[in-house]
Amino acid sequence: MENIGQKLDRAKRELARVLDEHIRAFDKENVEKIKRLQEEVKKNRTAFLGILREVSTLMTYLAIKAAIEMAYVSAQHTGERVDVEFIKRSIEVFKSLNPDDSDVKVFVECLKLHRDVLRGSGNMKGVQFISEVLSTLTKK
Repeated sequence: MENIGQKLDRAKRELARVLDEHIRAFDKENVEKIKRLQEEVKKNRTAFLGILREVSTLMTYLAIKAAIEMAYVSAQHTGERVDVEFIKRSIEVFKSLNPDDSDVKVFVECLKLHRDVLRGSGNMKGVQFISEVLSTLTKK
């Protein structure tokens, strides 16, 4: 019986050792898989954010272009309602995505140029409108 007990203890220790090796190998393999998946998700997220920034920049460009066109038209059609909310939302989304400073600078310079032209032509409604868009773009 004593011999059987010793063999049983050795078998338990051997089983524990084998299980421990398999569990460590399983853990190591899964940790590596998880790390690879995390890296892949990070790459995909970065790529997605890059695309989102590009789309947002394009939408902001189109919104600013529309704002400039509206500012010039408003002098001719004073009763026309201008929907500023779409332009403001586009700019807010653009700003929330940490845009390149160079893109912001281009938009600001373009708006300032048109604001000056409108001011020179006496279109104060257009100046006010462009100033409002500029304020949305430049406020923190």
